[in-house]
Amino acid sequence: MCQLRKRQRLLPDRCDEQRPLDESRPIPHAVGTGSEQQKRLGASADFYRKALTSRNEGYGLGAVAYFRRVVEDKTNELIDVVADAAEAHSVATTDVERIRAAKNEKAYEDKLKIAAQAIPEVLKPHGANPFQAMYDILSIGIHTQSEEECLQIADDTREIFDYLFDRLRTEIAERSAFVSKVKAMAGKRGPRASS
Repeated sequence: MCQLRKRQRLLPDRCDEQRPLDESRPIPHAVGTGSEQQKRLGASADFYRKALTSRNEGYGLGAVAYFRRVVEDKTNELIDVVADAAEAHSVATTDVERIRAAKNEKAYEDKLKIAAQAIPEVLKPHGANPFQAMYDILSIGIHTQSEEECLQIADDTREIFDYLFDRLRTEIAERSAFVSKVKAMAGKRGPRASS
């Protein structure tokens, strides 16, 4: 393990080279994820942490690459979450099937594009289509974007991914629990007698 010297900090992963760090930047540190999120991300949790760490250290290109990998790995799950949300909002079965059919595509870009086209209006907050937005920003890619532009793409990707992957899933569970509770209460009371 690297030792810090009084006047010179060394890169933690290259102690043998004895190269000083830029004093204006702190030593990179890993960013953690919550245990629930880590469990849902599975094998992609490490890429997600690396995306957050890269973003926090100002490495936009690296952050976008890691976020893109997470989205690629989790596209089928994202499609399932959106399809489940559509079902929870009583969207027609044929529309839900169109969303799920996007999983049959080979490339993740095609999956996102088809899912974006199939997403029902009820799942577009104020008309904003989260799948279309994610498809659009990830299609831009990292090849022509500056570091600063990639930082913004990373921030946008994280916000949309977290909404779809975590918050929407929580909303579905809460909505389903509420509907079940209301149905159970109505079932206990039986039909109301008319007066």
